[in-house]
Amino acid sequence: MPPEQRIRLDDRQEVSPRHQRRQCDERVARRIGRFPANDYDLTGEYARADFDRRHRLVIPGRLTARSIADIGVGLTINSPGLYTKLLGQDIFHNGRGRARPAGVARNTLQAAGFASFGLRIARDIPIGSGKNDDHALSVGLDAFSLTNRVNYGSYVGTSDPLCSCSVSARSPR
Repeated sequence: MPPEQRIRLDDRQEVSPRHQRRQCDERVARRIGRFPANDYDLTGEYARADFDRRHRLVIPGRLTARSIADIGVGLTINSPGLYTKLLGQDIFHNGRGRARPAGVARNTLQAAGFASFGLRIARDIPIGSGKNDDHALSVGLDAFSLTNRVNYGSYVGTSDPLCSCSVSARSPR
């Protein structure tokens, strides 16, 4: 990931964009406790890692509207994650029930992506009568998940057409 860069648009505006593009495979990221779906055929096990996200874009920004208020924005967008289509049966009799349909490799289906947009408006109100007094009262208004988008989490990938759907939603921020 490149170092964070601050881009000053003028004396009141700045943004700090960050973009990540990455690729990893399961050879690099093996986890203990993972077993193949079919103990007798390992050809479907070479695939992208469970946590592989190809792109991630984070843009925090700040706008200072003179002496009125500070406005902060935050945008986060992730590309979709992966999940595996399962039969929901133990056809290989290994006691794990993680069998996949014939010809289907691990992590071949894509889940939904993630998007979040937040806004903060804040103002410092000076307290005290003297000019050398550094006391101030901060008043702020925060709004999260302004796009009102559902960010789906875990997926059930059985071969039943009614079950290839999300079973949870991720936190909105």
